[in-house]
Amino acid sequence: AYSSSGEVEPASQSYLRSIEKKGRKLGVEIRTLIARTEEEFLALLKELNTSQEVHGVLPLKPLPKSLEYEVRNTLNPLKDVDCQTYENLGRLFAGEPLFEPATPSAVISLLKWWKVDLEGKRVVVVGRSLTVGRPLALMLLRENATVTLCHSKTRDLKEVTREADILISATGKPHLIRKDFVKPGAIAVDVGLSSLNGELVGDVATDEVEEVASMVTPPRKGVGPVTTLALFQNLRKAYELLRSSSSQA
Repeated sequence: AYSSSGEVEPASQSYLRSIEKKGRKLGVEIRTLIARTEEEFLALLKELNTSQEVHGVLPLKPLPKSLEYEVRNTLNPLKDVDCQTYENLGRLFAGEPLFEPATPSAVISLLKWWKVDLEGKRVVVVGRSLTVGRPLALMLLRENATVTLCHSKTRDLKEVTREADILISATGKPHLIRKDFVKPGAIAVDVGLSSLNGELVGDVATDEVEEVASMVTPPRKGVGPVTTLALFQNLRKAYELLRSSSSQA
């Protein structure tokens, strides 16, 4: 992680605790490294890239744009367990992913666990980040959903979201999605997590939206735990790829 103060922001702290807890259960050693300067961050990244003891690297968000570029350009693609590098994003776009990003994988896994047939469904994704929104849209297209990707410049956002059979919000804006954003009977998936008055809350105003939606994921115990599981599935694949690569060297 990068933090000039040495403190990780609240949403990332929550994610990190979940990773550490799952790691202990699975017998996986998790090392948390915090860089206070960009130079220190880049030095750590290069060290982790080549360390034979490290099989997966997860740069925590948020990062300055300059460091995001370095991560996408410099991180070893074989250790990129959250699909952040240009190489892995390109493979995902081409339909031949090495890794799939953990949060979008979690969203689709949850929908399938609920036995939601995505084929032909109108899905609206709010948020266009390279971490969630854009890769999730690609992965939903692969499932034959009809996808609309919205963002901060979308006009009449409420009118667009009300057309969705499945509404997925990943903006990190507290309670952006209210009752009148949701079509009656639709499914609402809450991916965002942010701090509001010292409390971690989601994008979806759950109490309101539950009145009209057929299903709503809770902000902290819905997509989040499945994301952590998807991350460890990617870590296992990274371990196997690195072992195979080492044996062929």
